[in-house]
Amino acid sequence: MTVRFKTGFLYEEITNAKIIGQYASLLCNELKYEGPVLLDFIHDYGQSYMGKNYSFVNFGSDNYSSVNYYRTAYDSLIEENVLQMVSYSNLNEQDLRGLEKMVFTTEPVDSIEKIVIRQFGFHFDVNKTLNLLHYAINNPNETINLSQKDSLASYLPNMYYELNTIPKCKIDSISSLKIKDVEKIIGQKIYAKVDTINNNRISYSYFAQNNCYLIYASVNNNEIVLDTLNQIYSFELNNDYWQSLFVFETPKSFKYYEQDGFDNEFKKSRLHEMPINEHESIVFFDINWISEDIYFINLLNSFEMSAFKIFPYLKRDDILITDFENYIESYRKD
Repeated sequence: MTVRFKTGFLYEEITNAKIIGQYASLLCNELKYEGPVLLDFIHDYGQSYMGKNYSFVNFGSDNYSSVNYYRTAYDSLIEENVLQMVSYSNLNEQDLRGLEKMVFTTEPVDSIEKIVIRQFGFHFDVNKTLNLLHYAINNPNETINLSQKDSLASYLPNMYYELNTIPKCKIDSISSLKIKDVEKIIGQKIYAKVDTINNNRISYSYFAQNNCYLIYASVNNNEIVLDTLNQIYSFELNNDYWQSLFVFETPKSFKYYEQDGFDNEFKKSRLHEMPINEHESIVFFDINWISEDIYFINLLNSFEMSAFKIFPYLKRDDILITDFENYIESYRKD
């Protein structure tokens, strides 16, 4: 079992891909399948696909290509010919003669023929991935015979991916199935991280189960489940006096968790939504503990790696200040 993940930064989604890989290994064991498998995740961290996912399944080589088209045009400013991008969406409307085609083929993992489950997306679903793997294991001949060349638009306007796969309609129908073997496998717990923290103190982590992610606190070797989420975008532990935790389910929503007293009881905030475009180039959240119950949530973008938006959070009142200027003005005296 090989898991490959292509992205630009150290996102928490990498951990999710590792979890899916462990589930996939369990499914192979359950089906007594010993052949090679590649789970190939191409992370849409720039949100080019606006939250949509695209899946491809084949048996054979794990190669795929990116194809680019250009036209030659004269640039009067530099007084010479230059290459101009030709949009992928316009290719069907144009005569391809006279256009320059450039093809780049990815480096293969190895030369062994294998089951390849390749996905492009922002967040990858455990259940859907295992459904596709289950189909490929149980239908090797059909997977080979149904394979055809397909394409997918890329993050560049003039580039698209070209790859072999079974038809999209087949993939969609398989992804939505309820498969007994798969449901049995995803009912098991797969932990995100191995706890290496002193067990006499609080530590936080999460595990996957039944296609969900369960946040838990560990105190004196007791595992206390705090919440169940559909996905985890960022997991931010604050090593302050309170050992608090911020978990971002999406780039624009989070909850806050902390111990309440000394009796292994915990409290969580309501779900807070930040007024940002979820398709902005957010990379990480930097949480700063200012004083007492005040935190600053700093949004860092991928271009400058510096805060481009800051939201104060008051944990005692469970208030996220989304417009700091108006908040201050509301408390000023005439």
